[in-house]
Amino acid sequence: MKENGPLIILTAQRVWMYRKFPPYGIMYVARGLREAGFRVRIIHPETGRAGAVAEAVKKERPLFVGFSVMQGPLLLEDVEISRALQKEGIPVVWGGIFPSMLPELVLSADYVDYIVTGEAELTSVQFAHALASGKKPENVAGVGYREDGGVRLNPPDPFHKDIDSFRPDWDLIRMKTYLEVYPKSQSVLLRVPLSRGCPFPCSFCYNQVQKDRKLFRIHGHEWVRRELDFLKDKWGVNMVHWVGDNPFSKPEVGKEIIGAAKTPWISATRINLVDEEFTSWMKETQCQYLGFGIESGSDRVLEILKKGFTVDTIIKGIGHLDKAGVFGVLSWMHLIPGETNEDRKMTRKLMDELYRMTPRIYHSGVHGLRPWPGTIFWDEAVKMGLEPPRTLEDWAHYQYVSPPLFGWTKERLYRLTVMNRVLYGRARTAPRLVPDWQYEIFRRRFLRGKFPGALEEKLAASPRLKKHLEDL
Repeated sequence: MKENGPLIILTAQRVWMYRKFPPYGIMYVARGLREAGFRVRIIHPETGRAGAVAEAVKKERPLFVGFSVMQGPLLLEDVEISRALQKEGIPVVWGGIFPSMLPELVLSADYVDYIVTGEAELTSVQFAHALASGKKPENVAGVGYREDGGVRLNPPDPFHKDIDSFRPDWDLIRMKTYLEVYPKSQSVLLRVPLSRGCPFPCSFCYNQVQKDRKLFRIHGHEWVRRELDFLKDKWGVNMVHWVGDNPFSKPEVGKEIIGAAKTPWISATRINLVDEEFTSWMKETQCQYLGFGIESGSDRVLEILKKGFTVDTIIKGIGHLDKAGVFGVLSWMHLIPGETNEDRKMTRKLMDELYRMTPRIYHSGVHGLRPWPGTIFWDEAVKMGLEPPRTLEDWAHYQYVSPPLFGWTKERLYRLTVMNRVLYGRARTAPRLVPDWQYEIFRRRFLRGKFPGALEEKLAASPRLKKHLEDL
């Protein structure tokens, strides 16, 4: 690649619990920009991102600094860095899921000059050429900016149907910081993007906000072979965590692509896909474990969530995993509009039953619902008393929003997550975090909904358990 054009700096959040997750959004964008002749630098440190960006722009003034932005506490870091860049007169560009979901709100902040919505591999190149030539990006699809006292939002192009035309730029990241050693086999593990989009109608998912996000695409055989050959030869990667909203949205296609890779793997799918044939295939292709969003132990709530399966389906699916000797990691929800206290008891009861049924699962978390604008739960939550965030800073704190709607406190929800971690947050065969007698007391209290008591509060504050709870 001939890179003699202006410098572009791209940066993304690095959430603690996903610290080993490469910033694929900006890695795809970076490759397209480099192929177009621009020089690109990716800044994605574990800590000290603001200082790293400041140091980089001090060395050389970039054409712009692009941010890949998600909602969460680190949104405040994006705001801080953007404000500092604005003072230096450096154009600030926000892209990613968050500005695509709330474009007008993002552009209401005077420290964000442009947004790029939708899939940006092609858009970003057109946008960069416009800025480099001193023109407004008025004809660039998906770009938004302030104009004449208002906001101009160009509709994004349809999402790419052929994603094999794009690949992430591995050269721009410090690969060693993203490699993991899989404990069981000591294999070198890396998260690798495989698919985009999910056609399923889960009513809480951000994919429901934009029609194109439901369009399922998956990389093909040649793309996968080329990427894996490179990663194996250069970095010794011999196990892959396939990343995507749901690589098995078209089950037979997902199975064909993953099976042909002939590499031990990890991924996620829906529990209703799991039958005897599927688990046999998983075992044959060296699946290490699969993640599942189970959400509820109540058929009524599963219907509200539009999950497309029942409690009976869940139990049968976990049974198939156990019989095949394949591991499952399950996630759950509480505090859903329309859910009752009895529904929540049913969820906790099912969590306990599944955990005692097989040593081959654990529960990754019990999360409070966060309604997103554009989903059916948003209007319901507002009717229940949700105060919609008004600023980007407000959105950074949009985390424990459901507890007050149900007469809970955020501390109670936190203690629920703590108790899940203590009781079910590791395989049944692993050493327990508390003595057996204490475990049984906490288990009974958890099932009865007594987890907001003084015992749990003391446990949540225990320095001895801090390292096991720090990502909650």
